[in-house]
Amino acid sequence: SGTATITNLGNNRVTTSTGTQGQLNAEANFTFDGTKLTIGCNSVVSAAYSSIGGGRDNNNLAQCSVIGGGNGNCIDENPEINYNYRGTIGGGTANLICNVGTNPGHEATIGGGTTNCIRSSPTSTIGGGRVNKINGAGTNSCSNTIGGGSTNSIGNSCCVVIGGGYNNSVGTSCFAFIGGGDTNCIDRACCAGILAGKSNKVCSGHHKSFIVGNNIVTCTSCTTYVNNLRVN
Repeated sequence: SGTATITNLGNNRVTTSTGTQGQLNAEANFTFDGTKLTIGCNSVVSAAYSSIGGGRDNNNLAQCSVIGGGNGNCIDENPEINYNYRGTIGGGTANLICNVGTNPGHEATIGGGTTNCIRSSPTSTIGGGRVNKINGAGTNSCSNTIGGGSTNSIGNSCCVVIGGGYNNSVGTSCFAFIGGGDTNCIDRACCAGILAGKSNKVCSGHHKSFIVGNNIVTCTSCTTYVNNLRVN
C-alpha cells in the first residue's frame, strides 16, 4: 500500500501515470463525469451520454451523440427541444449538425471533410467533401445522402442521393438521384435522375424522367433524355 501525488488537479479530469513512482497527472484535455466524455483541447460536451474522442475546438451539445475528432466541428442542440440526438461527426473541420426551429435533425451523420452541414434532416448523411449541405425544413425531410464532392446541396427532400461532383442540387423532391457531374439540378420532380454530365436540369413536375448527357433540360415526365445514343 502507499499514496500517490496527483498534479494538475481539476474537476472530472482523468488521471494517468507519469512514469514516476507515486505520481499521477490529472489530464486537462481528458475528462469524464460519468455520462460525458471529452478528449481534446478547448472542446465541450454538454449533453448526457455523449462524447468527443479528440481534436480541438469541437462542441457536442446533443444527447447520445459522438464527435470523433477534427477541428471546429459541432453537433448543436436546443436543450428545451432535444431534436438532434444520436448524431455523429467522424472528424474533419467546421462540420455542423443542427436544426431549424422545432424541425428535428436526429441521427444525422457527417463522416468528415470540411464545412459540411446537415440542418433538420433526420437520418441523413454527408460522407465528406467540402461545403456540402442538406437543408431540411419540415417533417418530410429525411434520409438524404451526399457522398462527397463540393458545394452540392439537397433541400426539403426525402430519400434523395447526390453521389458527388460539384454544385449539383436537388430542391424539393423525393427518391431522386444525381450521380455526379457539374451544376446538375432536379427541381420538384420525384423518382427522377441525372447520371452525371454538366448543366442538366429535370424541371418541376417532370417526375420519373432521367438524363444522360450535357446541357439537357426536360420538357415532360416519364422520359429518358440523351444527347446522342449509339447502339452497336
